[in-house]
Amino acid sequence: MSEGEITLQDYIWASGTYLVTHLPEGFDKWEKKKKYSFLEEFAHESVEGLEGKDIWEMIEDLAWSVRMYIDYNVSVCMKSTADEPKRFAKWIEEILEVD
Repeated sequence: MSEGEITLQDYIWASGTYLVTHLPEGFDKWEKKKKYSFLEEFAHESVEGLEGKDIWEMIEDLAWSVRMYIDYNVSVCMKSTADEPKRFAKWIEEILEVD
């Protein structure tokens, strides 16, 4: 998976916001008609009455947003910890020099 690539797990997680049950594993192999029908059948009351196509767009948007958030925070975390071994080594050297 490359950075910014939405995973099936992202879609499944995001679907729980708009459905009373999450999309099942393997939903990505469904035809659009089956997927939209599922979304309409299991729509949460907050999106009840919307077409499956519209619910899918909402799920896609949320999945994309959460993926961007995760990727950004992982990259920030990686950058902030990249210097940790160097900082630790310097700290040890300073301790040893004091004694």
